[in-house]
Order: sequence, then C-alpha cells, then structure tokens
Amino acid sequence: MNWMIYVYVVAMAGVCGLWTYFNFSRTYRSNLKHRLDPDKVGEWLNTSSSCPITSDVLVNKETAQCITQTKNNEHKKLGRLPGGMKLPGVAVLSPGRNEGNHIGKTMPALCEQKYDGQLRVVFIDDDSDDHTETVCAELIEEHKNLTILRNQGDLPRGWVGKCWALARGYEKLKEVETEASKRGIESAELICFTDADIHWKNQCLQGAVEHMMRNDADVVALFPTLKFGSTSEAIVQLQLMLALGVFYPFDKAMDPKHPDTLTTGAFILVKREWYDRIGGHNAVKGEVLDDIRLGITLKTAGAKVQIAMSGGLLWCRMYEGWWDMWEGLTKNAFAGLKYSYLRAIGLFGLTIFGTVLVPVYVIISLMLLSMNLGSWWAWCGSILASGAWLFQTRMMNAIRKMVTLNGWYALTMPIGCGIYLIILSASIWHNQFGGNIWKGRRYVRPAVS
Repeated sequence: MNWMIYVYVVAMAGVCGLWTYFNFSRTYRSNLKHRLDPDKVGEWLNTSSSCPITSDVLVNKETAQCITQTKNNEHKKLGRLPGGMKLPGVAVLSPGRNEGNHIGKTMPALCEQKYDGQLRVVFIDDDSDDHTETVCAELIEEHKNLTILRNQGDLPRGWVGKCWALARGYEKLKEVETEASKRGIESAELICFTDADIHWKNQCLQGAVEHMMRNDADVVALFPTLKFGSTSEAIVQLQLMLALGVFYPFDKAMDPKHPDTLTTGAFILVKREWYDRIGGHNAVKGEVLDDIRLGITLKTAGAKVQIAMSGGLLWCRMYEGWWDMWEGLTKNAFAGLKYSYLRAIGLFGLTIFGTVLVPVYVIISLMLLSMNLGSWWAWCGSILASGAWLFQTRMMNAIRKMVTLNGWYALTMPIGCGIYLIILSASIWHNQFGGNIWKGRRYVRPAVS
C-alpha cells in the first residue's frame, strides 16, 4: 500500500509541476501583451513629422525608421495623417457559405470602415443554398465599393472549397481593378482575407494597417474576441483559447528564424506583392487549415509576420450551437495535429492524466488523507493535487475574464477538455472512414495531403 502512495505522490508532483510551468511560462504571459489598442488607432504618427506619408511607407526602410523615431519621441503630440494624405489601398476578400444570417451586418461593417485610404470589398458567395443571394442583392445596391461573386459549380480536383472561393474572388478583384484603372483608380496594394461571420469595428482596418507600418511587416494576422451563444460553446472553446495561450508562442510565430507561424482566417492582411509571389491560394489549395498554411507559406518565402489579439476590434461567434461546433471542430481537430496518430496519442495522454483527472486526484488525496491522518506522504499528495487544481483554475479564470464570462467557467477545464477529446476521436474516425462534413461538403484526407 505504501509504495502505491509513493508513486501517487510522485505523479502528483509531476502534474502540479506541469501546471506551475504553464502558469508562469513566458508564452502565456507574452501572448497577452500582443494586442491592438482601439483607443490609440490613428494616434501613432506625429503630425509634424517630416516623414514622407505615401503608399511607399510599406516598403520604404527609411520611412519605417522615421516612423520608429517618431514613435519614440514621447513628448510630441501624435495625431492622424496630415494634409489629406492616404494610406495604401486595401482590397478585402471575404468568402462565405450559407452565411445569410451574418452578412447583413458584417458586409456593411467592412464597406464602411473609417480608413484613410481606398477600400474595396469582394464577397464570394460560395454556392450557398440559404437566403445569402437575397441578402447580397440588397447589399450591392447600398454599397458602391462592394463586389459580389457567386461561386458555383464543382470544385476542381485537389482544391478545398474556401481556397477555391478565394482564388476565384482574387481573379474577380483583378477584373474589377482593370475596369477601375480606366478611370484612373489605382489597384490595391494590400489584400485582406476575412471570414464572412467576422464582425469588424469601424477602426479595425486602420488599426491593422498602422500596426503593419509601425512594425515594417509584410503580413498581419489578428485574433478576434470570441462570443458564445450557449454554455457548451463557451466550455469547449475556452479550452482552445487556453491552448493558444500556452502552446503557441506569438514571439516564436513572428520569429523569422522559426519555420511555423499562426495566422487565422478571421483576419489576414498581406502585402499584395507577397501574395502574388507565392502564387496566391494555389499554394495552399488542398489545405483544410488554409489560413495557417497560408501564413507558413508566406513566412517561408521570406515575409515578415506580425500577430496580435484584436483588442475588441474584431469579434465573432465561431459556431451557431452544439452541432455546428461539432461539425467545425471535427473537421479541424485531426488536421490541426497534421494527421499524426502519434501526436493524437500524446495529446490524449497529456489531457486525460494532466487535465481531465485533476479534480479526481483531489478527491483521491482527501480519501488517502482521511485514512492516513499522520502520513506525511498523504499530506504531500493532497497539497500537490490541490495545487495542480488551483493553478489550472487560475489560468482558466484569466481566460474567462478576457471574454467576460461568469466566474464558474474557471472550473470547467476538465469538462471542456474531456469533450474536446471526444470531438478529436470523432475527427480521427471520420477522417479514417469517409471524411468530415462541414456546411454540406465532405473533407477527406487525400485531398489535403
């Protein structure tokens, strides 16, 4: 009996050590620092500066250095662009399938951005079978900078739906720009990709372009604030937010020496020259996680990537209820592990023994303590198990505060992680036997090799 208690205490020391490391890891703390401040959008450039404010600001190293010097002169008053100068033109490409309930609000927000430059929006209706087409007919009459493309027909071999929609949307953009050039209107220098269910605040684009200029970046990816319509959505997606904060260091994702990065379909702003250089979405045409692969492809080609939390400038409800979340996550869960069974086994083991069973360890410790009141080992096991649960709850509490949820959500990590393992199991099963379904389309592994 004693040796079992000794082994148990050693295991508790490992679990507690794991959560102690997560709580004080540099990744967790540094990721929270990378965010845009909505209150400072448009206030970073000195109006009295002699910096040349032209579209060349995006590629001119001398200008970037001048901007940095201006930023460091804290005694000077900062303001918006002087003399009616304009920021580089931006074209926003937004694909959507069966998003009729969203685009009535999201598309006007895109078209009406408070942006000091030319803005064009292309919405790609990806063969929707809901009321999207009706909503599009109303939107096109109200917004002159909006172009709508109805993407119908079978997918070409080797393409996934969203990538094909964006490739078609880009070709449509070039057609529109060719006609506009006859009227002296220049083509966009920046391309922005955003999902059709993402809600933009009116300063979002301005803030992102300023962030790109300030950091002399070629790519900017923003993470939206999540909102939830049900308890199940919140419990599961909070675990994804925590995993992002613990396992995906933004500093490493932005480090040119590191091959991987972390871009999201909610918002990717890229210099057009770099997008053309990699061949557009043709470079990632078969990828289920096309947003991440697009960022990795751009970074591998030499583009400088910047990643940040949107600071409330973007928000979305990722899924509409339990079954919508089930479909979406089963599509992505195994793909997120790069279809590796070894990674899946490792994740199962770490999640079950290091997360899901932590409350059970506390109960077992209390039982051992009641049977061995004078046992030093029993006290150690109880303290370590309680410490692991405390640190686990502390991290979840920080995440739930970010999305302003009730305090009891801080206790939901074991439940949420357990549910996610069920979703991952289904993702692996469906991938092995027929593929995963998302919005009426089947995603199979051979198409995304």
